[in-house]
Amino acid sequence: MLELSLKPQNSTSWLYTTTANYTNFIADGVLFGSVVWYSNLTFTSGSSVAVDIAMAVAPPIGNWQGYYQSGGVFTSVKPQLDGQVKYPVVPAIEGYVGIKLCNSTNPTFGGNSGLYQRIYGLSIGSDYTITATINSPASIDADAEFEIGDKVSTEFETFDPVSGNSDYVVSFTATDNHADIYINLYGKAAECFIIKEVKCTEHYSEVDLTFSDFQDGSVALDLYDDSIPLTLSVSSFTDATSNLQSHSKDFQLPATKRNDKIFSHIYDLNTTIEDNPNSFNPYIQTIATLKEDGIEIFSGELTLSSISKNSEGISYDVHLQSRISGLAKVLEGRKFEDINLSELDHDYTKSNIVNSWTTGINLVNDLTTTSKAYKGSVTSTDVLKYPAVDWTGDLQDPNQNGNIVLSKLEELFRPFINIKYIFERIIDEAGFTFESNFMQADAFSRLFMDFNHGKENGASVGANSFGGGKFKVKYNGGGRWLSQAWTRFVFDNNNVTGNNLFPIAGQTYWDTSDNSFKPVVDGTSLHLYGSIPCYNDTNSSRSVSWRTIHEKLDGTKQVIHTDGDSISGSPLSDPHESYTPNLSVTLNLGDSLYFEGKTDTSTSNVIRQTDSSNSNDIFDAYMYFEDISSVDSNMNTLLKESRGSVSQWNFIKSLMNMFNLIISPDNERANHLIIEPYDSVFGLEGYGYAVPYDDSSFWDNPTVHSGTTVTHSNNSSISIASNGTQTANWHGAFSVVRDFIEGATYNVKYRITSNTFSSSTSFYLGRSGFSKAYSKTISAGETGIFNSSFTYNKSTHTGLVSGNQMNLLFTMDQNSGSIAFEDFQIIGLRSNEIIKKDWTNKVDMDSFDMKMMDLSEKVEFSCVKDKNDYSSNKLSNHVTTAGGKPYNYGDLNYVATDYTNLSGVEDVKNLLFASTIIKPIGESSSLSTFITPSIYKGEDDGNFTFYKSKPRILFDNGVKTTSSTFTSPTPSQNDGLTGFTNQNEYLLFTHFSDFDLLTGASATCQDYNWTDCFSFIDNYSVNNLFSEYWSTYYNELYHPDTRMYTVECLLNHNDISNFKFNNIIVIENSEFRVNNISYNSEGLSKVELIKLP
Repeated sequence: MLELSLKPQNSTSWLYTTTANYTNFIADGVLFGSVVWYSNLTFTSGSSVAVDIAMAVAPPIGNWQGYYQSGGVFTSVKPQLDGQVKYPVVPAIEGYVGIKLCNSTNPTFGGNSGLYQRIYGLSIGSDYTITATINSPASIDADAEFEIGDKVSTEFETFDPVSGNSDYVVSFTATDNHADIYINLYGKAAECFIIKEVKCTEHYSEVDLTFSDFQDGSVALDLYDDSIPLTLSVSSFTDATSNLQSHSKDFQLPATKRNDKIFSHIYDLNTTIEDNPNSFNPYIQTIATLKEDGIEIFSGELTLSSISKNSEGISYDVHLQSRISGLAKVLEGRKFEDINLSELDHDYTKSNIVNSWTTGINLVNDLTTTSKAYKGSVTSTDVLKYPAVDWTGDLQDPNQNGNIVLSKLEELFRPFINIKYIFERIIDEAGFTFESNFMQADAFSRLFMDFNHGKENGASVGANSFGGGKFKVKYNGGGRWLSQAWTRFVFDNNNVTGNNLFPIAGQTYWDTSDNSFKPVVDGTSLHLYGSIPCYNDTNSSRSVSWRTIHEKLDGTKQVIHTDGDSISGSPLSDPHESYTPNLSVTLNLGDSLYFEGKTDTSTSNVIRQTDSSNSNDIFDAYMYFEDISSVDSNMNTLLKESRGSVSQWNFIKSLMNMFNLIISPDNERANHLIIEPYDSVFGLEGYGYAVPYDDSSFWDNPTVHSGTTVTHSNNSSISIASNGTQTANWHGAFSVVRDFIEGATYNVKYRITSNTFSSSTSFYLGRSGFSKAYSKTISAGETGIFNSSFTYNKSTHTGLVSGNQMNLLFTMDQNSGSIAFEDFQIIGLRSNEIIKKDWTNKVDMDSFDMKMMDLSEKVEFSCVKDKNDYSSNKLSNHVTTAGGKPYNYGDLNYVATDYTNLSGVEDVKNLLFASTIIKPIGESSSLSTFITPSIYKGEDDGNFTFYKSKPRILFDNGVKTTSSTFTSPTPSQNDGLTGFTNQNEYLLFTHFSDFDLLTGASATCQDYNWTDCFSFIDNYSVNNLFSEYWSTYYNELYHPDTRMYTVECLLNHNDISNFKFNNIIVIENSEFRVNNISYNSEGLSKVELIKLP
């Protein structure tokens, strides 16, 4: 029997019963059998001190004590247990209804009676609630009142009694570990009140809760029949990046009363969804579960696509789909600009740039501890970094001595954000959770994406700079004549009212004594624009020239802008032309900026600077100076300007394509995804090898004691020898192994082929001061195969060490001899071993369809082509592929050269990221070790500039030391302090997981391009995206023994419920992988099987 149920769309969590586990601190609060009465308390006081006098006579204890007034002008009646014999020595339970407090008639003064008790076990600072249930008479005197409270905290409330049973509630905060609870009745009339129950409990917010009777609110749908066409699919074996998906064909549901209620009678013309938030909305995700005989065989989403109505009635047309499809659907249309990155706001300063290299940037606002950017500190984070990148192509080494001089920090430093952080934000905000051993590894956590806004200056301006302020200078001089010699233009009105001024109080930026702009701090970046009209005062046409001069402190002058024009000679028609510069420049203290003009005639009084104060002129000469020095990064502004239009799904899909990731649902947890590379999912490898520190061989660069030698041909063949002459307590050799994954299980396996040591030696993985993860004592002469496993725990085995590193150490004390290892491995084991299922008896192999794989002759693995990238274009123009296409750095063509009967081309694309060339900043030998990513626009004529590049993905190689240096001025970007001076350290990002400034990429490190790419230095890596994440799949796909069978299987709901796509299906001793199951609960199911080579 099939059951299809839906979870209500507006239900975001489980339904359950909540039970508050209150502790009642009151003793005997119902029977009142322990009460002790005190009479003859004579005092002439009102209710506010009656209980105080009673407590002084009989201090509070852990049981009830009572009091009343029997003397003086204040009188009352002795309390009694209502429903029992008056003043009993031993209270009788029979007929009991409560404890009675009564007053006698005393219309002038009235009287008090009451009871009190000390309670224990309170927590100082916690909130508690006193609840007294009291039955009051039908007629109550107006003067009657109850005072209920705690004498220790001195908190109380006064109540006017209400006829009948009522709860009187008082809250207090404990100031000690005990409290003295009391109830005092005051009145002037003869009337009685029955206290039925008293309790004191923790406030609700302090109480432990018990949750029970869990339900998800699901409701079952009525079905037409007991069959739904369910398909379980890996989409296609020939498309590895397809997700593990389950879905159904369209099927119909009847319009029964139950279904109409669930779907809110949506077919009714008068039904409105907008006005009823509880109505079914076909455009909102609806979680569905399909069970057969009570066993779940599908969990995903239901989509209502249409409604059919005919003579037979109304039907709902629906289909089912997996939640993986739901992820793509949720992200459809979402852009990066929909992610709020304001938590990463920070000051764009030299110190923060340097901080980002190691300790993390200091943030403007504190993080929450639940933030994806939280790494143990709320004030800083390492998910945003500033590596050195050549963004201009025109960084200046003015003295040709290997010292780059920056005019602004943006020339070298722009933000990169951590890939994992962005991925986690997208998945989380889509309403999903995920787990991934691959993404938890150190390598993936060191990938970053650039946020290059493409502008010369920063994308935002902050309050620590000139605030984006500007001021205006204006000429009101009535005429300034030009000559054949260059003459400065005059502006005599500084900081014109009505414009935002530079906010440094008391500073004058325009020097009217020499008509120039002069900065007051180093590194002042300006955008200047305006108009200087020039008027021809003759009847002859004249030429005029203009220019802008940047004069430096040392007296050198640089013409940074020129222009010229011809002015007609007709004074009556107001002949004029204007100089309108619009440019940016950075000035330092001692620099000045001014404007000059000249004409083509020596005749005086011909061309003049104009202004509207002259009755003959209608135009003003003015100039705006706008500060554009960036000193903070508003990340939302930066995001929108740089990568706001990037599709969130394209980002996810690009990572899936790069690393051949498979996203599969977790059947145990709704909206939880499991994300791993293809090889890991299908059991073709484990977590991967733990790798040596230099990414080449475990023993390429060992640390050895004197007298010890290490030789090896590769990781699996190692020989260690010692002459035994040292005086140290031990000696040996060790290497550093890294990239261990927290919680993962690793297998250490090796074979000792020879051992000439005469006493025992030791071999272990660990770190000094921490527990050993693996340890083996090797007896004298011992050989053989050794195999042992351990589970990695960072805090136990490593401590706070980056890269999850341990030492691989061999010690032999002072013994002489040698030992040889073969087949040495440290490899992570899969968390879920591949399960084999024997379906031999479920399949009739006498009847099947078999077909060859539909393969393409060529598969093109490509990155995005950035057409404006100068370095990439330069390379493409000089290199062509085998097919004659221009070469795109990092692309790969996989060609099945041995298969001559194939045709066609298949694409595997990185939908988002362009490749990045890594090279020295300059061509001179003095800059040969200043290596950075090269991302700038330019032409062969040497005209290079910033531009908004295609997104890049690069690896954090850490801080490097170069023989070159760079220097920056001291603008507000440098916190008002000294800028970089002969700085020789910087953060390096490349597309390699290990890179040396002298030797280039390590030969066995990871290259994050499709194929091996040179780095403009000798070495390159042979491990690339294809070799690491795709080669196994394509070797299997293009194997001549790989083929597809379509068979009919007799499957039941248990087979489907327990099935996973990484199961190996065994049929008559042959192994298969499932590509597709069309499940039929009432008969034979059609199954596509891939025969494994």
